[in-house]
Amino acid sequence: MNNELHRSDMLETIRKYIIPAGLFAFVIFALSHIPKIGIDFEMLYSAGGAVWNLKNPYTIAPGFYSAPWMLVILAPLSLFQLQTARWVWFALGIICYVTAFKRMKISNISIMVLMLNPFIYFDLMLGNYNWLILLGATLPAAVGSWFVILKPQMSIVLFGLWIKQRRWLIFIPVTILAILYALKLYVLPNTSGMYWSTSLWPYGIPIGLALAWFGIKRDDLFLVLAAAPFLAPYVGVTTWLVVLLPFTRNKYLLTAGVLISWVIGLWLVSLPNV
Repeated sequence: MNNELHRSDMLETIRKYIIPAGLFAFVIFALSHIPKIGIDFEMLYSAGGAVWNLKNPYTIAPGFYSAPWMLVILAPLSLFQLQTARWVWFALGIICYVTAFKRMKISNISIMVLMLNPFIYFDLMLGNYNWLILLGATLPAAVGSWFVILKPQMSIVLFGLWIKQRRWLIFIPVTILAILYALKLYVLPNTSGMYWSTSLWPYGIPIGLALAWFGIKRDDLFLVLAAAPFLAPYVGVTTWLVVLLPFTRNKYLLTAGVLISWVIGLWLVSLPNV
């Protein structure tokens, strides 16, 4: 009985003090190590600025492959000084990550653990926007589809789930994107030049198909999102964040997953071609 009480007290101490302290330390660490610009954000900022200069953002910002409506967000942001815009983007990332996880009904303690994973840190450090895709995945399909299609390598299976749920309005942004591509107003990614890709293609396909099948069958958003990186021909290291989502149902498995992800994440970014 005493052992059980001691164990319960220890877990409560971890929940109340150690994990929040770890999250606080992470935020301070991230703030002190975030680059002044961030290579991905510099590209996004240039794309936004191209709008005001009446230039083609896909030419001005090589590596910018998002749907044109991403410019609705980037163009106003580019009116700020670069450094100011960088910190606005960073703050939006933190807010949207937490909001998305709350909308996914992830517990507060699991959110704190999840926020400690390396993929979120790398995403914020580089100035990318995985947080926008996750937030879109939690919104009604008619709205969220405009966001998640910005990164199909992170969300492609989600469209399968929405089709099963007969949410046909998702085809509006897909159709518009296809028309823009046909008119040469949109550029598809060139996978041959993606030296940074950590894709398991084609070896990850069986895993991705299994996760997709179970996820769609069970209407499980976490499994559906986790399937996408295994099925994509190009995957940035930060995209693997979604693989941790199914573990959020058990804080101990999630903690182990986050620790392992740090080992894998640091190994991936140490590779010469990533």
